[in-house]
Amino acid sequence: MTVNEKTLIKANMDGDEAAATSSYPFLECSFLYPITPATAAAEHVEAWAAQGRKNLFGNIPEMREMQAEGGVAGAMHGAAIVGTLGATYTCSQGLLLMIPNMYKMAYEMLPCVIHVASRLVAHHAMSLYCDYSDVFACRDTGFAMLASSDPQECLDLGTIAHLVSCKQQVSFLHFFDGLRTSHSIQKIELIPEQILRELFPWESVQKWKETKAMSTEHPTMRGCGQNDDIFWSCSEGTAPIFRNIPNQVNEMMRLFGDKVGRHYHIVDYYGASDAEDVVLIMGSGANTTIEVVQYLNQQTQSYKVGVLKLRLYRPFPSAEIVALIPPTCKRLCVLDRAKQVTAPGEPLYLELLAAINSEKPELFGQLRVLSCKVGVGGYNIYPNHILAVFQNMKSDKPLNRCSVGINDDISHNSLLIPPSFNATPSGTVQAKFFGLGADGTVGSCKEAIKLIGESTDLYTQGYFVFDAKKTGGFTFSHLRFGREAILSEYDIFQGDYIAVHHHSFLKKFNVTDALKDGSIFVLNCPWDTQADIEENVPAYVKKAIATNNAKFYYINAFSLAEKIGLKGHINMIMSVCFFSLAKVIPVEQAIELLKNSVRHMYSKKGDAVIKQNVDAIDSALQALHNYQYEKEQWIASSEERKSGIERDEQKNTSESGKEIDMSSGSQQFYDTICNPILRQEAHLMPVSALLPISRGIFPSGTSKYEKRSVAASVPLWDKDNCVQCNICSFVCPHAAIRPFIFDKVTDSSPDTFIGIGLNGAPKKDEDDKTKQWLFRIQVSPRDCLGCGLCVSECPKKCLKLRPFGLTDADEEDINWKFATSLPKERGIEVFPKKIKKVDEIESTSIIPNAKDTQFRQPLLEFNGACAGCTQPIHMKIITQMFGGELFIANAVGCSMIWGGYTPTSPYTTDSEGVGPVYATSLFEDNAEFGLGVSVGVRKRRSMLKSALHEYIALPSEKTTPSLKTVIQELLDNFEDLELSKEASRKVKKELNSLVSSRQEDIGPLSYIYHNRDLLANKIIWVNGGDGWAYDIDFHGLDHLLHSGEDVNIVIFDTEVYSNTGGQASKATPRGASAKLATNGKRGPKKDFGVYAMNSGVCYVASTCIGANRAQFIRSVSEAVAFKGPSVIITYCPCIAHNIKQGLVNGHEQQRLAVQGGYWPLYRFNPALISLGKNPLTLDIDPISTINEAGKVKLNQFLCNELRFNTPGRTTNAEILQQIQKDVEDKNRRLKKMLDVWAPSDI
Repeated sequence: MTVNEKTLIKANMDGDEAAATSSYPFLECSFLYPITPATAAAEHVEAWAAQGRKNLFGNIPEMREMQAEGGVAGAMHGAAIVGTLGATYTCSQGLLLMIPNMYKMAYEMLPCVIHVASRLVAHHAMSLYCDYSDVFACRDTGFAMLASSDPQECLDLGTIAHLVSCKQQVSFLHFFDGLRTSHSIQKIELIPEQILRELFPWESVQKWKETKAMSTEHPTMRGCGQNDDIFWSCSEGTAPIFRNIPNQVNEMMRLFGDKVGRHYHIVDYYGASDAEDVVLIMGSGANTTIEVVQYLNQQTQSYKVGVLKLRLYRPFPSAEIVALIPPTCKRLCVLDRAKQVTAPGEPLYLELLAAINSEKPELFGQLRVLSCKVGVGGYNIYPNHILAVFQNMKSDKPLNRCSVGINDDISHNSLLIPPSFNATPSGTVQAKFFGLGADGTVGSCKEAIKLIGESTDLYTQGYFVFDAKKTGGFTFSHLRFGREAILSEYDIFQGDYIAVHHHSFLKKFNVTDALKDGSIFVLNCPWDTQADIEENVPAYVKKAIATNNAKFYYINAFSLAEKIGLKGHINMIMSVCFFSLAKVIPVEQAIELLKNSVRHMYSKKGDAVIKQNVDAIDSALQALHNYQYEKEQWIASSEERKSGIERDEQKNTSESGKEIDMSSGSQQFYDTICNPILRQEAHLMPVSALLPISRGIFPSGTSKYEKRSVAASVPLWDKDNCVQCNICSFVCPHAAIRPFIFDKVTDSSPDTFIGIGLNGAPKKDEDDKTKQWLFRIQVSPRDCLGCGLCVSECPKKCLKLRPFGLTDADEEDINWKFATSLPKERGIEVFPKKIKKVDEIESTSIIPNAKDTQFRQPLLEFNGACAGCTQPIHMKIITQMFGGELFIANAVGCSMIWGGYTPTSPYTTDSEGVGPVYATSLFEDNAEFGLGVSVGVRKRRSMLKSALHEYIALPSEKTTPSLKTVIQELLDNFEDLELSKEASRKVKKELNSLVSSRQEDIGPLSYIYHNRDLLANKIIWVNGGDGWAYDIDFHGLDHLLHSGEDVNIVIFDTEVYSNTGGQASKATPRGASAKLATNGKRGPKKDFGVYAMNSGVCYVASTCIGANRAQFIRSVSEAVAFKGPSVIITYCPCIAHNIKQGLVNGHEQQRLAVQGGYWPLYRFNPALISLGKNPLTLDIDPISTINEAGKVKLNQFLCNELRFNTPGRTTNAEILQQIQKDVEDKNRRLKKMLDVWAPSDI
């Protein structure tokens, strides 16, 4: 069978889905673990198996999610060795964890395929974007490595990888660019199953299963040790098989091409037959290079250029590459998408040098081989970058080992970039959309690609860029449609259609940089009149629109969506605008297609939702307005857009003598570095401008400058009903609403800063007439995300949400600025900290009430978490309880994204400049990393303590009495958190006075002075989610819990892998639907708390901050007081739970979870054992939660979340019964544990 017009099937899909599609027919089993950007491929194959889709062999593949990528590799190795065909999907650190097993599988000649959405390996920083550092790390494993450049190749080459792997019993790594290809949607041609059957090596696979797979019928021993006498010789025995892989791949490509009509080779040459300058490249950048080569050869006469597109990277096809180099070639440049700092060259460059040397060394006499780095860390590879490479090759003195794309004014080896030019085929429609996270823009763009792809013969392409903010971040969508194949693997810089879906972007981003002559510009804004447009549209936008003769349209889509009942969701409205104006297909046809899509997409959500979306489609065009602006007037607009980058300051700081202030809260750092990055202008910054952060170190306290202004509505305080409970502030994840204490007279507050008498204020002396403490709840509207938690949790309902547009943000900014300028210690001054013993243990701790914590400065503010997320509330409260003496070792995951993602930091400092220090190592080693932090800090303080003792022991004539006194006070309280902090202040004051008089070099004093930051005791926090704690680093956490180290662990239990999109983890309860567990998780939730208690050596608390704030505060206090490992497990509802009404209902869900026994509250303190007390305290009676009233609460909890009631799942009722039984069993066991830990009389 061959493909023809009758059998040809096309579909729109991204690279991940294409790779999954290529692998599924050949899967007998697959072991999975989520990691961005490869996760979607794993989700596809798991979902298909859950739906009952059969593979090529007529059965449903077995899918198993593992605890880590190392586990995936081990399981795949085990499955392959017994004769089972498998594959997996991974990248970056996940791929590196597989390397030990990859060596085993490759040299044992086991058929398997690892599909890799290539992503850089974290070094000074982590990133989700593509380069080949992960793939290059695997080049010595023995795996054959095949590279795809677009979704079509992902399907075809992925299929070829499986076919060759099965035929030759060799292990394959099929890789493609993460995000750029994995998340790029294109219309591709599918492969009929009959062709796969004809190409599949049935006999080879059957023979392998019968003769090579482990079997008791012909028992063997494998994986055994060998001595030096045979190891080398044995390894050489398989060398001919590896050498033959290129031939086998080429042959399969030939057979494949004969069947489907798409022809590939392990390396292909594109360009002039008499080319003088040739580039070697692989991956998506190869398509862009081909596009440029075609453009230069057709449009210019001064270039004779070509490109070698490498597909098979391992085994490296030396002979084939050398054979394809044109005899006229004078210069050949290798483009490597990775950076090597210690090697003499990047990997592909060194490979080519070795290839020429082995195959045709005489070429070195006529050919200059150059190396250039491109696209490192996901950097766009634009056509003018490729042109810069060719210009460099033609120059008299070409740079070698250079880079293109960045401005490297430190090493001075970057190429000058010529002006941009459009190499995309004529007639291609290019559209760029600026969207707000969760507004539906990305979804509508994907739907547009699908509709156009299915209803026309046009080629399609869609690529999407996101920031890391969980709510209110930006999304940039790039769509292309054309009658010729689209090779443009880069962001759009000349658009036919530009849509700005949120008016705040006009001042945040350069929304006009992609305008070209005749573009269409569409703005979604709250301005309904042309006068409003004239007043509010920035002058730089007006000038760019008029200069480019662009047509200007505007619409108030948010207002329209709210009237229809689709608050915040503008996707259908803006889709109609696009189809109406871009005219890719007739608008009438597009509207009908959109309505059909709505009926299908929302069929399970009911007729009301369908009607709302259909109404949105029907109403959109009436709300869209074309503004006929005055062209000359707009061209004359004089205001220039402030880019945040001053050109005269773009110099190496060492050359200019200008140092960047890296202190916490540095406005200069924010303006100079953060602001350009946030404006998406980092590509304009030279390397020297980024030198201050070249080691990955960022100052804290900079999120306060962002002022994102993304909330649709913000809370309004009604002072007359307020009872000053401070709950609104306590539950705010972003610290954007806070109580403030002030005195109207002495604090000189603004007139609009109106307060009420402070409840519980200390009585004044009769003579004190100066202080009259007032109370005010103040909101920062530009920092608020509008989640509504403060409103829903307010017991007196004295907060109401008001549309942001109706809020006087400028006035509230003044009020906020005044409020935050008040003394930071005001809360402690009015309501002093209460120090008391914890359960009679000889240690002190702070146990404030929930209200009092909110009068203390939060040292976590304006983070990037989802609106309404519970996770950051915990760390915010911890900083309010203990101040800034915190070392935080944070696992990769949500808590890293909201707490430690560049460029701004939400952790900040107190009035003394002291604040939490934050660091992340990896996902898989955070417990060990935290252990190292703890040991390191403890060791340094131990050495400091010795120096303090040494100073005390000096003769009196060599010491200062006042310093000696305060040092003794510090030594007496060296391990006490509060008292050591007070004593350290005194020591620092004395030290500073000695420094000013140049006496600090006496004896150990110099050492004490230079380590004074460790005088106060520190608290070590090791934080992460349940995927980190229960799965990938469980072994490390187990070691930490048994280490005896005084660390405090917070586990944010969301019951899924939240950061990668909601995949099942060991914390997922039985039956709950999640990604990678479509039909519900098989086994019960891992009870980590019981496991940790059984060790008997660590403090354990199960908390739920939305249900019992006081219990959480007490748990934290006891955990910090406990001398040894402490773990706090806290329940955190997640958007992945699909809670009805969203996270605004999250705290109510937490209350139901506790009351219904789903989430027990308890504390386990081993220190009580020595006092003859039961270490286990149940803060809610487990039996009371499983009676009839508790069952009602549990049922309410379960019915409020779609993960327990998946639409269309026939087993929902049985699953709910099983969960109820699991809850009852868990609570009965917990009750029995009281008896287990009861003091014994023996």
